[in-house]
Amino acid sequence: MDLATLSKSRNPALADARQAAQMEAGRRVVAGIMEGLTLRKACAQAGCTLHAFHVAVSSSKELSVSYSRAREMQADVLVDEAISAVDNPDIDPQRGRNMADIRRWAASKYNQRVYGDRVDLNVSTAISITDALTQARSRASMPALSVPMFEDAEVVLDDKVEDIFT
Repeated sequence: MDLATLSKSRNPALADARQAAQMEAGRRVVAGIMEGLTLRKACAQAGCTLHAFHVAVSSSKELSVSYSRAREMQADVLVDEAISAVDNPDIDPQRGRNMADIRRWAASKYNQRVYGDRVDLNVSTAISITDALTQARSRASMPALSVPMFEDAEVVLDDKVEDIFT
């Protein structure tokens, strides 16, 4: 039986066969990704749907790790393709740049450690906790009434309000 037939079956006896078929299809998809195929093309080549592959990846730790590693390897393939696109004299230079940019962007997402943007999060500002605590204590020790609630307030009375008071 193929994977689609096994997936539709609710027979508990076929559960092991269904799981084994999903794992085998998942391995074929991972192999396709390692060769540089897109996920959609690798699934089509392996004869499974995207949903079936995602179910297999989410249910198997081994397949999940293999898929992550395959994506990292695919980043290397994409960078090689980007270099080839730029070096190819038969491709229009602007098109070659666009192809290279897309592949570099995808490589930076698939393997951020190697191809991602470097972000420097070093902070060189020193904060004195003692000064901050001293300022907080001085604010806390001020009486609440010493701070005016209103500044430059102006009383405006309507004609109707004046009639009530007169």
